[in-house]
Amino acid sequence: MSANFLPPAETLMEEARRATGLQDFGPSDWFLEPLRIELDSINSEARLNESGAVVQRQRLVGALANRLRLFEAIRKNPEIATWPIAVKGVLLALSRSGTTMLHRLLNSAPKITAMKWWETHFPAMFEGEKPGDPSPRRAAAQQVFDHMLATIPDLMSIHPMSLDHVDEEITVLDQSFMSTTPESFLWLPSYAKWLETADHQPAYDELVLWLRYLQWQDPQREGAVWVLKTPNHIAATAAALKEFPEATFIMTHRDPVRSI
Repeated sequence: MSANFLPPAETLMEEARRATGLQDFGPSDWFLEPLRIELDSINSEARLNESGAVVQRQRLVGALANRLRLFEAIRKNPEIATWPIAVKGVLLALSRSGTTMLHRLLNSAPKITAMKWWETHFPAMFEGEKPGDPSPRRAAAQQVFDHMLATIPDLMSIHPMSLDHVDEEITVLDQSFMSTTPESFLWLPSYAKWLETADHQPAYDELVLWLRYLQWQDPQREGAVWVLKTPNHIAATAAALKEFPEATFIMTHRDPVRSI
């Protein structure tokens, strides 16, 4: 296989197992369908160069590693699966319509919480990580952050951020291989077409599991309510409505032509 093509899902899964020393990807293998469709689209349509292939391989193996860590944490601490959370707000709107500013404004209230940037990339505790000390994940996130700024110098003018800014949960949805994230970086028309009619409910079921896990990790979130935000919720509104029936859904408005 050419260096610019990604290997099959089974190869990536084995790499994630070796990286973590873990075996269990969860009680269901439903995620294999979106993963394989995404891989097929990448290999047939994205026309990656060598560095692009390396980055995408790392992204997919990293997502698989996070899945392994999530379900290992639940195996050791089964209360995570039912940990109480309250999602009271869901922002969904086109990009470039002020959602990031509104999300951060709402999150300035002391009893509202959201995912921090570093958590969106490394939501699962590393092997051997001490509870209450996420410094290894923060260090890993800092490396990702520094690399992004080095390769995309204008990024901060498009989407100001830092390790501790609240940010979108779309990166966590991407651990299920069902999000609009890949489309924003790669030419993937067949994956995008499939995503339009696919059932997003399993991915949103897992998003709830991630929220439970994040709240379980951080005692400071006790009693807080979540406000979520990502344009991805437009593509999966039915799943979001079913998963968060008590939430207020908030849409910012801007001329779509100007937004796009």
